[in-house]
Amino acid sequence: QHDLLKSASGIADRLGVDLYLVGGAVRDLLLARRPNPPDLSAVGAATDFPAALAKALGGQVTADSQFGTAKLRVREALVDLALARKEFYARPGALPTVEPGSLEDDLARRDFSVNAMAVSLNPGDWGELSDPFDGAGDLKRRLIKVLHPLSFQDDPTRLFRAIRFSGRIDFTFESDTKRLMRDGLRFLENVSGDRVRHEIELVFQEQSVVAILQLAEQLGLLAAVYPSLSLTPGLAGASSDLEADRELVLLSSLVYSVPRNDLDAVVRRLNLGTDWSRVAADAVAVRDTMSELGRPLPPSRVYALLHGRHEAAISVCALAAVPEAAENLAHYLTRLRHVRPSLN
Repeated sequence: QHDLLKSASGIADRLGVDLYLVGGAVRDLLLARRPNPPDLSAVGAATDFPAALAKALGGQVTADSQFGTAKLRVREALVDLALARKEFYARPGALPTVEPGSLEDDLARRDFSVNAMAVSLNPGDWGELSDPFDGAGDLKRRLIKVLHPLSFQDDPTRLFRAIRFSGRIDFTFESDTKRLMRDGLRFLENVSGDRVRHEIELVFQEQSVVAILQLAEQLGLLAAVYPSLSLTPGLAGASSDLEADRELVLLSSLVYSVPRNDLDAVVRRLNLGTDWSRVAADAVAVRDTMSELGRPLPPSRVYALLHGRHEAAISVCALAAVPEAAENLAHYLTRLRHVRPSLN
């Protein structure tokens, strides 16, 4: 990556563009973590700069957006590139309106102080750190701190990013930030289902996902998405269940406590696709059979109750089941669902 950044630096300098390594990439470098992919910000660049940079580096632009961001692929490397910009929010939870800005503008629009640092890549001041919000100090103090009081009102999805960073790098929330997070929960209803679901999907990908979901529940974030969402008891000890169908197991855990009559509302709130909707419905359906599964049953009845239900949904229900029901669920998963008639 160093050689790639050096090449990009030279090209930007020839074009009269100030180029910076920014955001999470700087945070990870200061934490001695590998930044992947590097996140660059270009000041004073024309809108065609991403394409020009990619061409000069022998790569291509693989994605771009109306917000002045682009993804570049250069040989085997991926680079996130953004034109430095200001952001304005017409209403809480709305997508931002953007316009070109300075480096200071670009850092001020970011979410947390530890993500609002930049390192110059221009030859004249290569490696110089810009840190207007003392992000380096908050890294040492292991704190997550917002840049201004309206941060979670402007973009309530920052609530999810806050808990992800906290779980990923084991940081705590600065006291005012934690208060603002609780105050900001009410603005989550202004965010579309697709955006909320995307944030939940990103949480599901984190290595410390169970701890992050527990934090989300403690802060009231799950209930702000939908009041009956919560984490299934026992999930913390089910790391082996997350190896396969990870996202579906976690989804099943979140909807386990949802009343049957509320399930359609949850599906609409998160705009769940067909696969996720089916698994959510299976988790609720299996849960509703738990009282019967808690009694001694012939194998044929256990099979009839569970046949066709998704394995992830059954696995999650087994975590919360009383011992008798858990035994029947395990019997189905390990043996009964594989039984086939001897006669063709």
